[in-house]
Amino acid sequence: MNKDIQLWETREIAAKYLSGVRGAIPLAAEQIEVMLMLVKGAKINVNSFLDIGCGDGVLAAAILEHFPNAKTVLLDISEPMIESAKEKLSIYMFTAIQK
Repeated sequence: MNKDIQLWETREIAAKYLSGVRGAIPLAAEQIEVMLMLVKGAKINVNSFLDIGCGDGVLAAAILEHFPNAKTVLLDISEPMIESAKEKLSIYMFTAIQK
C-alpha cells in the first residue's frame, strides 16, 4: 500500500489537517465561492454530483447548501475523513464511499 495513502488512514493526520493545515491553503474559501458563482452564473441546476477526494465534505457542504436535493456521492481514501464528512453533512441525503 502506498505510504501517502496509509498516512490518511490515521485519525491523527486527518484531525491535524482539519484543525489547522486547511486554513493555511491560500484562498481556499474564495475557490469555493468562485466555483459556486460559475455554477449559478451558468444557471445550472445541480441534480447530482460526485465529490472525489471529498475529505470532510467541505465542498459538498457548499454545493448542498444551494442545492439540498442533489443526489450526492462522496468518495475518499481516508476513513477518518469520510466519518468527518458524514458528521458535517448529516442533514443531507448522500452516499459515502471509502476506497
